[in-house]
Amino acid sequence: MFVEPDGRISEGGTWNLGFVDQDGTVIWPETPVLPGTTMLLRCLDAPKQITAPVRLADVPNMAAAFATNVTIGVRSVSTLDDVKFSQDHPVLAALRDAYVAIPGERL
Repeated sequence: MFVEPDGRISEGGTWNLGFVDQDGTVIWPETPVLPGTTMLLRCLDAPKQITAPVRLADVPNMAAAFATNVTIGVRSVSTLDDVKFSQDHPVLAALRDAYVAIPGERL
């Protein structure tokens, strides 16, 4: 996970990172990132999603965290430093369902 000098979380080496707050809102960290397909699609009709700064100090207040990229879809993150996250949060299930429902493209 990359962290900006001011403590803002951005992304991983080959994946975007998202969080779920205590109200069930998906938060995409607001920093310069390479937006991945899943992030750009916002998983279509998935739960409420916003882009906002997320700092390391905010992590303990998050209910869940997840990584996305084209090969893994939506994968829950179990731990960041000493903070453990729910692996079965209902928003994560909704995001996974929305990702799986994206129609494939013929090549």
